[in-house]
Amino acid sequence: MPHSRIWYVIADGGRIRIVEAREERSLFRTREEIESVDIHRRAHDIGSDRPGRSHERATVARHAQEPREDIHKAAKLSFAQEIADLLNKAGAHDEFDRLVIVAPAPILDEIKRHLDTETAKRVTAELQRDLTKVPDQNLKDHLSNLTLN
Repeated sequence: MPHSRIWYVIADGGRIRIVEAREERSLFRTREEIESVDIHRRAHDIGSDRPGRSHERATVARHAQEPREDIHKAAKLSFAQEIADLLNKAGAHDEFDRLVIVAPAPILDEIKRHLDTETAKRVTAELQRDLTKVPDQNLKDHLSNLTLN
């Protein structure tokens, strides 16, 4: 039986590592690593972080308006969508047989939300944890016990 090609997608709001298992999931090797361009930028470099101001109708007083969304959160969710797009393209090119997604809950949910139907069918396990900074040699402790459907 041919060896199944499993990609472990380890992500957070600004980094992704695509890791492959070798020798029956006892060794892991990073295949690709991508970092968001916004990960180290300050809020005012991404967009305006100051809320707009409005005038009071009855007086000359001005009040700050509530921002519609947190700029850093929006950048993280946008990056999660980019991750899903990358996985959809790789799936269309048949680069993996199964996917394991490891990410904090909000990022994991956002990635899954943007996966196409065929790619989503290949997701065999999920882990809600941030392992982006865990070295390859230590991934066995976190990933080898996952049950893959």
